[in-house]
Amino acid sequence: MKKFSIYTTAALMALASNFAGCSSDGDGSVAGNSSEETGIIALENISIAGVARVGLILEDDQESDSVQREEPLITIFNNFDKGSVVTLHELDCKTFDETGRDYVGNVYDDEGAYKVDSITITCPYVLVEVSGKLNKGYYDDGRTASLRALVDLQTSKEVNVNVLTGLAVEGILKNVKAGSSFANAKKNAEQAVLKTFGIYDGLASFDSMDISGNTRSDGALYAVSYLLRNFLYYTQNVVYLSQNIASGEEWLDDSRMLQFDLQGGTYNKSTIGKGDLADMAIRARMYRWPNEWVAKYLQNYVLVGFDLDRCQESNQGTEVALKEYYVARCDSGLWLVKANYSNYDFGLSYTTGTMVDSRDNHEYKTVTYDVDGVVQTWMAENLNYAGVDSLLCPGGENANCDTYGPLYPLNVAMGISNTQKFPLGIIRFGSMENCLDEMKDGADSSEWRAHCEKYFDGTYLVVGGTYNRGEYAYGNLNRCVTDMEDSVSTEDAEDYCGVLFGELRDFGWFKAEEGGYAMFYAADEDSVYHLQPQGICPEGWRLPTDQDFKALEKWVGKSRFGVVMKSTTWPEAWVGGRLMLEGADAIGFNALPAGYAGEDICQFEECNLGKGATFALQGGSFYVISSDYAAGYARIGNIAVSVRCIKDSAEARE
Repeated sequence: MKKFSIYTTAALMALASNFAGCSSDGDGSVAGNSSEETGIIALENISIAGVARVGLILEDDQESDSVQREEPLITIFNNFDKGSVVTLHELDCKTFDETGRDYVGNVYDDEGAYKVDSITITCPYVLVEVSGKLNKGYYDDGRTASLRALVDLQTSKEVNVNVLTGLAVEGILKNVKAGSSFANAKKNAEQAVLKTFGIYDGLASFDSMDISGNTRSDGALYAVSYLLRNFLYYTQNVVYLSQNIASGEEWLDDSRMLQFDLQGGTYNKSTIGKGDLADMAIRARMYRWPNEWVAKYLQNYVLVGFDLDRCQESNQGTEVALKEYYVARCDSGLWLVKANYSNYDFGLSYTTGTMVDSRDNHEYKTVTYDVDGVVQTWMAENLNYAGVDSLLCPGGENANCDTYGPLYPLNVAMGISNTQKFPLGIIRFGSMENCLDEMKDGADSSEWRAHCEKYFDGTYLVVGGTYNRGEYAYGNLNRCVTDMEDSVSTEDAEDYCGVLFGELRDFGWFKAEEGGYAMFYAADEDSVYHLQPQGICPEGWRLPTDQDFKALEKWVGKSRFGVVMKSTTWPEAWVGGRLMLEGADAIGFNALPAGYAGEDICQFEECNLGKGATFALQGGSFYVISSDYAAGYARIGNIAVSVRCIKDSAEARE
């Protein structure tokens, strides 16, 4: 975490004092040079209460683009510790100096709630200051944090103390000194703070906002607290920034005022690139925040830094290109990130055609790609062959079979009788034998994985006679190699690795000359099925392999694979804690979010109807497309999935 410079306590905490005189603004409050205290009401034996929170932190690793999360983004609020001191300083209504009449209370729970009782004051304008340790992070070295709010207790006795109230203090004092009434001074100071972060909305008073709430105003507090979460390493910086905002400077000089990105880093405003800003805005939109307004305010803040004019009625609907297919669109006073594929060239070529399934004369659209010199011809629709049993409709609705095509149990998709129980596992013939031979021949143990990787291509193994669902063969290879590296002699390879293959070794099911894959239903030779590539596909077509999809992914580009493959009817949807874009169908593949049926083996909803496409693979597993920015992955399970066939040509098999 990057730290800001520490300034002297006196310089940081100084309040504007020696404010002379007051005058009325016509709203009943007093300021300026008036000698009368018009409308001022003394308050006797009152109490105030509220919540004191400095800001927030997030659970570790939630912000990484590669990490899936449960929804929504998990927030840990950084509250003042139980027992922290809350001091109410009465102010002089004419000078706004502290009168010396103070009342003290305490934070009484772990949520930062506080109360101050038995207050009697002659002037309702008070400075509420909370001091103490924070109960989450930052202050492990014993330092205390401090945060303030300047309020009129005639207006409310409920006073929340937060980052925004702290940022407004110096502006309120400056405006009062210039002759404004307290009400207008506070209103204008709060507007100046919000403007600093690109917010021009009319929001609630800062001291009424709750960072854990779900209103638009609460979302603004969350967004600002998020942007400043590293800046708040020292709460004195709130005073410093408050002074800067009050002086009319939108930013501090480059050496001190920094832009804050959405992954905790800090950037000098003069050196940050527009590409970085675009990435920040895109990430802000993609995360599922606890309050929907957080994403909007964060996007707008970053995009204003992109040198966009304020979004207002005169430029409503205007779009500005950011990067790739992302644009910034002016929408109801805020710049927001949108995906617009209409004017974007993905730079990928393909040809279309048709084929007819001779079994039922059903005609399918097809699409052909030159994938790095290898021709792939795919069905551009999900298989819709009803000549087998046990078909299921997505979501259990018959109409969905017409929209998406039926879902096929994996064993049915592979052409195996549906009377069989779900298999214990799947293995590629020859994988163990060939791997062990090459490992024994390799002089350098660092090459063992490289020798054997080609035999472990995403299929699954039986481990110690028991099927481990969800474990890749490559994971078994790593365990095997680790055992061998701990061995004295590489000749012990089979002893060290054989246990990973259980009883299967005894049946000779790994012989290289067999080729292809085998599916196991029990630990006996009669329950082994040699899987045929064709599966349930029409003659001349076959089930795809994981390698077919991986080659396509590499050709399309990992960062945009999902967007390119998904159909234009694929809706924008939340998957886990991340927003997934609608489909562009940029190469005619037309992946449909048919989901799956069966046991729940997919995390974060990525396989659900409307959120994921699932395709049967030759090896008995299935492939998922859900994410925008990366490919799906091969998995195995007792489920029913879509079938998308690929043309069975010698060129495609090589």
